[in-house]
Amino acid sequence: MANGKYVLKFPTRLLDMPIASRLVSEHGLVINILRARVEPNEEGMLVVEITGEAKNIRSGLEFLRGL
Repeated sequence: MANGKYVLKFPTRLLDMPIASRLVSEHGLVINILRARVEPNEEGMLVVEITGEAKNIRSGLEFLRGL
């Protein structure tokens, strides 16, 4: 198992997307939200700790980059 802390910033168009849920269900990761700031009509920000197999973390990060 591997883990790391990441800061995720996302535009308003993604505010309604279940990003953490998809990382869990599609990539087999465990997400611990350490800090969040999500406001209507503003850029969102999450500080998360992601735990899982290294290959799953890589695929999850690729998913995030593709958003």
